[in-house]
Amino acid sequence: EKGLSEKVQVYHFHDWCADQLRTYQVNMRRGATTSFAERQVTSVIEGVERGQIPKAQYGALLIDEGHEFEPEWLRLVSQMVDPETNSLLLLYDENQQRKRKPFSFASVGIQAQGRTTILRLNYRNTREILQYAYDFAKAYFTDSDPDTDTPLLTPEGAGRSGDAPLLRAFDTLDQEVANAITQLGLWHRQGVAWRDIGILYPGGMAGTRIAKALQQSELPFFWLATSGNRKRYQPESDTISLMPIGSSHGLEFERVMILDSSFQLPRDLLATDSLAEEIRKLYVGLTRARSHLVISYHRVNGVSEALQAIGPERGP
Repeated sequence: EKGLSEKVQVYHFHDWCADQLRTYQVNMRRGATTSFAERQVTSVIEGVERGQIPKAQYGALLIDEGHEFEPEWLRLVSQMVDPETNSLLLLYDENQQRKRKPFSFASVGIQAQGRTTILRLNYRNTREILQYAYDFAKAYFTDSDPDTDTPLLTPEGAGRSGDAPLLRAFDTLDQEVANAITQLGLWHRQGVAWRDIGILYPGGMAGTRIAKALQQSELPFFWLATSGNRKRYQPESDTISLMPIGSSHGLEFERVMILDSSFQLPRDLLATDSLAEEIRKLYVGLTRARSHLVISYHRVNGVSEALQAIGPERGP
């Protein structure tokens, strides 16, 4: 729209790594003990260290969703800024950050001290949704470590008000799905466009179950279940957006339903701080809703107990 397509490059971080390896003909590191994505990043880092991939490729660099970046990713991309301009903008939300070992921006080559602006006002969510999400997760947000320079902030709403979020308990996932289909029909009859509705889920079978129900009900939807689908996603099309919470970063919808909200990974895959991780992830999903939020669950565990503790809870 601004006529800048020849001057601005936009990449998902791992797509950028793949492009660097192709452009400068750097071989991918071999190995079976690490994932493809990890080997991809390591190969770029080593390529930069060997001088195969040049530094200072960009006059300016903007890093969005910076809380998703690992320290070594930030150290890598910060070297891509031309030192003559030294123009780097890092945007992040500490409340959405995954649990990891604390680090400072200075340790990864980013000059943040004295150059930080804190954006305190939340313009996305109504006061009720923002407060609900924060009350749900605040006990699992830890204060910033003294070795970091990333402050943990209490969110402040910009003044919009609306309906309180609804929490609904069911006996089975099938009941959750049936309720979701009913709720979708109600919203659409009220004049809500399909594109203004997002259906999110933490993991498990909820996506498959609701996708099948949407097909059977002949409701238009787009499922962001794979990286290929995510690249083809068109938010302006009049379809319901269905996605795991992990794919919802940076997105927002007028109305959001979260299915199987208390889903947790199998115990053998969980870390000792797994409950905190699941709650922080769900916090991201809750804050995708601009004006209406419906949360449902059928599993009784630490996540559902945290949801019940703040209410309000209503039946179907």
